[in-house]
Amino acid sequence: MAVIVQAETTTHDRTVEIPESVSMKEGDDQQVVMMLMPDGQALEAVGSTSGIQGRGATLSKVIRPRRSLKRLPKVIGIFTVPKLAAITPGGTLYVKGSDFGAAKGKIDLHLSHPIPQVVALSVESWSDTNIKAKIPNSISGVMDHQAKFQVLTAQGLSRMSWQVPFYAARSTKSLKKGDPAVNVTHCSTGADKNFCNDLNTSTGGSCFSSAIPPVFKTGAIYAQHVNCDVAVDWDDGTDKYDVTLKNGWVFKKVEYTDQKSSTSERINGPELGKLRRDLPGQTSWKPEISWEVSPGPDRLEYVYWLTIEGPKGVSYY
Repeated sequence: MAVIVQAETTTHDRTVEIPESVSMKEGDDQQVVMMLMPDGQALEAVGSTSGIQGRGATLSKVIRPRRSLKRLPKVIGIFTVPKLAAITPGGTLYVKGSDFGAAKGKIDLHLSHPIPQVVALSVESWSDTNIKAKIPNSISGVMDHQAKFQVLTAQGLSRMSWQVPFYAARSTKSLKKGDPAVNVTHCSTGADKNFCNDLNTSTGGSCFSSAIPPVFKTGAIYAQHVNCDVAVDWDDGTDKYDVTLKNGWVFKKVEYTDQKSSTSERINGPELGKLRRDLPGQTSWKPEISWEVSPGPDRLEYVYWLTIEGPKGVSYY
């Protein structure tokens, strides 16, 4: 949203090569914003941090005297730990530059995703050329994005913000069947009894119980298919799933196991070794698992355990 600010023309005595914005504080309540032009001209807007304006109105254009500006703080470079080239909760920001002043000022971190907010960093050391500041460990509910920080001197002088990547603190979660991120898009009806997670597409037969083995109950994807026929009648089908993560969450780990009532049953899913190499770091997985159950009656079961990782305090679905 564009905001129009009323400004007056004035002059300045700084050397600038391109138009440059300046913000400074005068007194306890007055804030001055200037746009400095290379030709010595400037636009100046004066406001109040409290919103209280003085009485009276200026009926004619006022040309202010040439303002003698103090030197503005200038950031030359930064160094961050523990993650290089990115600010992260609990980490440290080192700023190198000039004209920070001898007195301790402050550094504000401007975050914008998912909602705009300003976080004050904890300044541990301050000199005219070097600053060390701690990023609060409590920052949560923020996604990875391009953030900005701004150095403000003790006199309230500041230059335009410095852009820097923000890398959110991470948390992990194990997905379970019924989780909002896990969807069964097709549970095959090829057998007499068919269960995919909590979806029942059974077509008949009364053999075997549909109870899920205890070890399988913690899985994200689970299926059971039962062939109740005793004659030579193979049952087969293909199950399909969709697991999609949002807001910077990715798969971190996958495990798999199955159980068969005889050596004749077949389960053909993604090759586990390749899956363990390729799935971590991805945001979507749509496996298709084909199967065959011999007559007996016989059954098969399979389960996938999925661990995901993403920005702390941010929803993954």
